[in-house]
Amino acid sequence: MYNMGEYNDLSIIPKMTSGYHILPNDSLIVAPYRSLSTLKGAGSLYSNAYDLLKWNRSLISATIWGAKLKLALFTPTTNHVMPHNDNSLYGMGCYIHKRKGDRPKAYQVAGGIFGYSSISVIYPEDNLTLIILSNISFLPVNNLWSDVEKIIFNKPFQLPKLKQLTNSLSIENLKNFVGIYKANNNMKLNVFVYETSITKSLIPKDNDYMDATCDN
Repeated sequence: MYNMGEYNDLSIIPKMTSGYHILPNDSLIVAPYRSLSTLKGAGSLYSNAYDLLKWNRSLISATIWGAKLKLALFTPTTNHVMPHNDNSLYGMGCYIHKRKGDRPKAYQVAGGIFGYSSISVIYPEDNLTLIILSNISFLPVNNLWSDVEKIIFNKPFQLPKLKQLTNSLSIENLKNFVGIYKANNNMKLNVFVYETSITKSLIPKDNDYMDATCDN
């Protein structure tokens, strides 16, 4: 695993992608600067899909890690379910999704900061792993995971349709949406005026996005 490590501001990481942030009109800008070295823990780690695949396969393998260690990693540390993540349980740094109906058992981790979104999933009973990495801020990776999983396991799947808004609101009407919205999982969405548009910032977690824009 030669493409994984901890980021620091003094090193140049070969082939590291630049991060981007998506605006309400679907255009991209360079993500606001944030020193990744200050995040520590998982927030300061970098990798690529190839190395993450090696890591996930090592956790599936019966020959590399001991059974006791894997049992400790993938045993829930609390009986409290996570309503923001399909009522999963939480183990040592990962969400544990029990088999539900036609959804397979899965161990899942995900994250996002300005400029990057990621999710990594292990299906222990199917000897499969799924990895999605993006250099765009706060993509709805759980939704992407659900859609890709349907394709992998040959479930009915329909491509999402783009919806074009035919009616526009004036900036004065859109100002009625300005404020901070709090979800049941305590995540907050800040909706504010930027130039001639209403935009938002998610404080931050995988969540649904609310966009509203208008022209002059």
